[in-house]
Amino acid sequence: MTETEFTPETLGWLLVNFVGTTAGVEDAVFASLDGLSLACTLTDEADRARWAALTTSAFHTTSRLGDLRGIAAPGRQCVAELGDGSLVMIMSAGEGLPPWKVSAETANVTGCVLGVATGSGADPGVVAYAARQFVNSIAPHLVVPARVTG
Repeated sequence: MTETEFTPETLGWLLVNFVGTTAGVEDAVFASLDGLSLACTLTDEADRARWAALTTSAFHTTSRLGDLRGIAAPGRQCVAELGDGSLVMIMSAGEGLPPWKVSAETANVTGCVLGVATGSGADPGVVAYAARQFVNSIAPHLVVPARVTG
């Protein structure tokens, strides 16, 4: 591990700690922008992969809606309220380029997203604030090597 990277085990421990200390948060996932789970509090591997892919997909959809409206800056977060009143919050985390903008010249890193699932009684403002503080505290260390295919 270099000084600018966390291992999956470290990210996993940080997620478990975040979930355990943030009121209303039940699960969390870090996913690379190309949809791979980097760390997740879910135990089932298929669920981890599915949540990472869905989280990334929702984040990309939000970013592309900005393009449609003429907003050049990428989307930063999205929130979905589920049928039982629980929430899923997804926000950008870490540095890098989205995978569709990675080229041979920029194939250093890609970014990632944080997905947070809450219970129905969670305070959205408190959870959003805690999640943003969490991301800001470790974002410089979230470096994901880009996968460039030839």
